[in-house]
Amino acid sequence: MSAYIVDDRTINTVVSWLQDEVYGVNGYYLGKRLSDLGYTQEADVWVKKLALDMFKLNIDAVNSRYGHGEAEKFRPLDFVYDPDYTLSTIQVFKSLQCWLYQCSEGKIPETKLYKFFDEVVVKHLLKVIVYSLPEYNQCKWG
Repeated sequence: MSAYIVDDRTINTVVSWLQDEVYGVNGYYLGKRLSDLGYTQEADVWVKKLALDMFKLNIDAVNSRYGHGEAEKFRPLDFVYDPDYTLSTIQVFKSLQCWLYQCSEGKIPETKLYKFFDEVVVKHLLKVIVYSLPEYNQCKWG
């Protein structure tokens, strides 16, 4: 297995979508889970902190795989949060899967933040995608 530092856009895509979801109609559960992790939605500061923490987790995974200080050899560690609200939920899912894979080294999958994205956000995102499919909407209940 290998790991690398993802592009800023990968994290920005996921966090921008998550922010929209948290502030949306069905975002209470996601917001509550984020609050439990220390990302309270009282101000938009949580979004930048979450994005930076995702970047740091990616760095930790790469360093876990290749050794301390190795992450900076992949790219400058100068992450900038720049919201991107234009992408489809399919792209958000692919970006999240990429980030999760790149963070699956060492003990990173045991962290609360990794588990939140792997266990909570993936399930929520998949529901959003499936519920939007015409085929799903044509199916009958029961």
